[in-house]
Amino acid sequence: MRNRESAIKSRERKKMYTKDLEMKSKYLESECRRLDNLLRCYMVENSVLRQSLQFQKERICGASMAKQENYSLTIWDGKSISENRIKLAEQLLCGVA
Repeated sequence: MRNRESAIKSRERKKMYTKDLEMKSKYLESECRRLDNLLRCYMVENSVLRQSLQFQKERICGASMAKQENYSLTIWDGKSISENRIKLAEQLLCGVA
């Protein structure tokens, strides 16, 4: 009699364990899909930000290249410190420095 009761309890524990694993599996699968979608969103956002940065860089460099014809590329050419900082930033962004 005791052996039969023990076997029944064992089967019930196994069923509960299996159901628990199935629930965890479903949760992890849905979490994986959610994170995959989130990753895709971040990848698109990253791409948009990179394009925006490239556009800004090209815009600054385009304006900077026209100005560079008027003065030398040396950083300290008698201009104020703020003008020199702007000039240095433009040169660094455009890969001139």
